[in-house]
Amino acid sequence: MLILVTGSTGMLGQEMMEEGKGRGHAMVGWTRRELDLEKPEEGIRKLAVLKPGAVIHCAADTNVDRCERDPELAMRVNGETPGKLAAVAME
Repeated sequence: MLILVTGSTGMLGQEMMEEGKGRGHAMVGWTRRELDLEKPEEGIRKLAVLKPGAVIHCAADTNVDRCERDPELAMRVNGETPGKLAAVAME
């Protein structure tokens, strides 16, 4: 199965990549370069073309201070973007 892992260079993302490879899956890892959480449109288009069998979303804005200062950004990046990715992944 082809599995996409977002946030693939973070601690959790790296573990997911290794676990998937260890289980014989074809793994594709996306970093901030492939998926800008603040402007996810290009990543969403790429996801629609890639059509992985599964998506493991490990990317997030983990800067707590920034998220507290800008709750709208935090909701967009950590709430709306994952929702959009999930909707496209289900297609």
